[in-house]
Amino acid sequence: MTRPKKALAGGVGGVCLVLLKLVDAKFYLLGHSTTEMLVGYLSYLAIVVLGISVAAYFSDDELPEPKIAKNAFILGLLAPSLLTAILTSPIQVTSPGPKRTEIPKIDLGQWLFSNAYAQANLSESGTPAQQQPTRALRIIPLKRVDIEPSAVDAWLKILGRKGNIDQYALIVGRSMNEDDARKAAKIMGTSFFNAATLLEGQPQWGQESVDVKSLLATMKTRNEFVIYKPVTGSDYYITAGTFRDFQAAKAAERVWKLVAFEALKSAELDADSKKAASAMLAAQVVPGQVLFEK
Repeated sequence: MTRPKKALAGGVGGVCLVLLKLVDAKFYLLGHSTTEMLVGYLSYLAIVVLGISVAAYFSDDELPEPKIAKNAFILGLLAPSLLTAILTSPIQVTSPGPKRTEIPKIDLGQWLFSNAYAQANLSESGTPAQQQPTRALRIIPLKRVDIEPSAVDAWLKILGRKGNIDQYALIVGRSMNEDDARKAAKIMGTSFFNAATLLEGQPQWGQESVDVKSLLATMKTRNEFVIYKPVTGSDYYITAGTFRDFQAAKAAERVWKLVAFEALKSAELDADSKKAASAMLAAQVVPGQVLFEK
């Protein structure tokens, strides 16, 4: 049997293996970054090339021709499988990520706050709330490349040596109106500044104590709410903090919601700040790719 024929049989075996892996990855049609999809297809092309090479040069020529074809096919199928099994970590624990749910829209008239609070930032007693240091609430343009993984991370994920490589953000809400987004981000920052001032002396925060105290200290120096606008979309997204990996985003969510929960229990915090705390309890950890699907 000629070497090209053996290579063809091995290539068919390699393609069969690739098809199984693509089915497992849902052909990269759902929730995968462009980088991950490109690296995936290139990796699977390498599997086919490996199957062709092994079958062409290592098939047993002493067998009858029909058996040589079978032998080449099996080598094209098993050689890449064996190599990927060696490279792949068998006990890698991956995070599935959150289920995709609808991000709430912002309606300043109903979703959050009274006009008096939004315009004058007055406390319930009628006195001006303490002035907080603020970060300039600029709109941050968001491109796919800003949240996509590196080629190395994507390749390590395909090999099973890395878990969820997507970037996530804790999103409070979205709006198609830039002014509403700016107002909501400013009000959320002011409300949580008030909460931080009130709750800073609370002695017990459980196992999250260090993270909570760090967040409270940060809230008193700057507005941690950020506005992102995907360059290909029309919505503005308000996030608590910036994009990060899934585990870090979930950890941040626990801390933010713990502060929001304690704020809701406080009898000293004004009603509008409690509305902000309620909005935070409804916030969701969302993969960045979702922002480009709206």
